[in-house]
Amino acid sequence: MLQVSPEILLEILEMLAIPLAFQAHEFPDRAALASCSLVCKSWSALSQQMLFQRVSIEDHWTGMLFMRGPTIDRLASFLSTITADTNKSRWLRESVRSIILRLPSSSHIVDLLTHLPNLRELDIVGAACTFSEAELAQLQRSSSGSLRSLRVNTDYTGSITSFGAPAWPAVMKLVSAIPTIRMLDITTNTVQQLTLHVPPLQLQLVSAKISSQRIADAGPFLVSMGHHPLEIFHQTKSLLDADLEGILSTHGGHLRSLSLQGPVSDVHALASCTHLERFECRTVPTEALMAAVPRTITALCVHHPVTPTIQPVNLYGAVPSARVARMANGRQLPKPPVPLIPLRKPLTHLIQQLETLPRLRVFTWVGSPMHPEFDALKVRCTTLGIEFRVRATNSVSPELDRGLASNGFYS
Repeated sequence: MLQVSPEILLEILEMLAIPLAFQAHEFPDRAALASCSLVCKSWSALSQQMLFQRVSIEDHWTGMLFMRGPTIDRLASFLSTITADTNKSRWLRESVRSIILRLPSSSHIVDLLTHLPNLRELDIVGAACTFSEAELAQLQRSSSGSLRSLRVNTDYTGSITSFGAPAWPAVMKLVSAIPTIRMLDITTNTVQQLTLHVPPLQLQLVSAKISSQRIADAGPFLVSMGHHPLEIFHQTKSLLDADLEGILSTHGGHLRSLSLQGPVSDVHALASCTHLERFECRTVPTEALMAAVPRTITALCVHHPVTPTIQPVNLYGAVPSARVARMANGRQLPKPPVPLIPLRKPLTHLIQQLETLPRLRVFTWVGSPMHPEFDALKVRCTTLGIEFRVRATNSVSPELDRGLASNGFYS
């Protein structure tokens, strides 16, 4: 049996954990901690630690619904909870292992992290990466030896107030200030260019996840982060073939999990992934790609979001409003537009090639179960003894999809 590194095990546990969303507008100040203690006071210490292992603090709450009610600061409420001079507060701040911060202020983040001695995962927005040199030094001291995972999302613009986009060097300064990082997850906007760090960092990365629409330098960027072989590489938007070949030639022999966005021109680049255990394709893989997927994988994940790309020509205009109906004065009104018809990719070759993956144990379908070949895919997996899982997407909901199917839009 292959040895699984502690970093990968930690990431698995973090993915399974549900973040404790600290809703200050519902539990002001320390009332949240007091109410939780009524529920979990009889639990074991391990159960209590797992309850507070992940915390999510959204951007500052600026009032109740429709901007009514008093302004409430979630960060101040959480800080007052973990900094109180009580055993319970000390226990809480020592239990936090992962924190998701949607705050635009770098100074607030530094203040918070200094009170979390056992933090291992930090998830922040790009707008908060405007750290001064003094703040970076303080952050490095407070996170020394504990922080292992860093996620920076520069796409996030705030659910209440708009966040500005930071300059990329600010993000790189944060990365360079935390040398203990083993897992790096960066989401950039559609025009962000990944710049290399000079001199190269010596990070011991085992996992790199990069999400960007404009990736022409992912390979050199990873080289500038360090030369440690990756075990996990996820690219969730676009990636040039030349860059992919360079990454796989460097890390392919060590990769255990690989996630790609779309079609791969040179599928033979996957031949270097001799120890791959999990492969994820964010579109239905082509027949050539399926043939090139290493036969060592035990888990396969295929995305098929319902994309409404086919729209019949509407010769009658839009749906008339009530005012237009009154003005029609008995004349024939325009017919309603024909709904969009989601484009479906065939799965025949995917179903046929499942039996060529001798070690496959889990197949995950990410998309709608209303695909015409969904049942055939599920039956084939069951026949081969492969566990079949379904994960929803944020595209067309199954209810809407089912309604379109019942009205004959897919026939």
